[in-house]
Amino acid sequence: MTAPAPSREDLSPSTAAIDAQASAVARTTLGAQAAVGTYLAVAGQDEEAWYDTDSVTQMAETMARLVDNFSVTAARFADQFIADAVAWLSGKRFRALGVRNTLGMVGENGVREGVSTAGLFGRAADTYRYQQSLLDKAFVDDVRAGAPSPTELASPLDAAINRARKAASTNLQLAVRNQSSSVLAEAGRRDLITGYRRVVHAELSEEGSCGLCIAASTVVYRTDHLMPMHPGCHCVPVPITKTRDPGAAINDADLSRFYDEAGGTSGVLLRETRYKVDEHGEIGPVLRPFGAPIRTAEEARRDANRRRTAKTDEQKIKTLQRKITVLSQSHAVASQMTLTPEWASRLRAIDARIGRLEDQVIRLGG
Repeated sequence: MTAPAPSREDLSPSTAAIDAQASAVARTTLGAQAAVGTYLAVAGQDEEAWYDTDSVTQMAETMARLVDNFSVTAARFADQFIADAVAWLSGKRFRALGVRNTLGMVGENGVREGVSTAGLFGRAADTYRYQQSLLDKAFVDDVRAGAPSPTELASPLDAAINRARKAASTNLQLAVRNQSSSVLAEAGRRDLITGYRRVVHAELSEEGSCGLCIAASTVVYRTDHLMPMHPGCHCVPVPITKTRDPGAAINDADLSRFYDEAGGTSGVLLRETRYKVDEHGEIGPVLRPFGAPIRTAEEARRDANRRRTAKTDEQKIKTLQRKITVLSQSHAVASQMTLTPEWASRLRAIDARIGRLEDQVIRLGG
């Protein structure tokens, strides 16, 4: 049976606490993203470092330490918020659990299944290399096709930074979700609460809360179930007792304010969004639209077990020489073209890249 909706006066304390929790986590997340972005913007300037196993490991471990520290901070916010909410709603004393036992050995195990935090951020190198290969291929293809202007793509460093920032955001979501789950489960075992629901926070998203969160905000979760999430989710889990369910009324009020004023029907339509809860191989239960792809547990295990074999210097030299040959040939053809300012800029960039590749060959003894 659904608990009766409380009055606005009754909601005032919980609304303020929920808003404060969501804002605190959002600020911490922005801090984590800024930390890894700033670090990579400096450490990632050396192109050669992205192809060196030791250098990539060092960058990944540094980012892991940064993000794990922010994750602990965010988890502490969640720990105290849920404990305070349980005490307020149940009218009984309930203390925060602390993050030591619920986050595990931060920096070693991390907050994901099957991959350490450092292993996660090591994937930024995969993104860097892939983006560089796309740029090289686009240059060769554009020259071959006689394109009037070169294809514009993000730089490899920007692509790597973007991936690292997204990974940091998701990790903080996981830290908050996992810590909240531990506290909710403990409160449930003590019969202080009966479940919880997600409270959406459209104001913290650049485009407002998505239909996945709004549709799922009508669901009451068991205290021993992890709240399904998705990248960029700002929802806050709020406890429910037999007689009190503040989250339901808060969601109704907030959705009216953010959507009904804008168009009158947006909130209603978003509540009708069809979604599915799936088990993601690394982050657990997730919300996703029907038909959207998902990373399975088997894929996560396969990637975690994939061993990277460092190339010998001889192999590195051969790879670099092949790249130099292909780029130099296309550069020679492009130099005979009528150059637009865009093409002139791209050729200067390719000149610089060929020079860096040649320097690498020399340092390797080629």
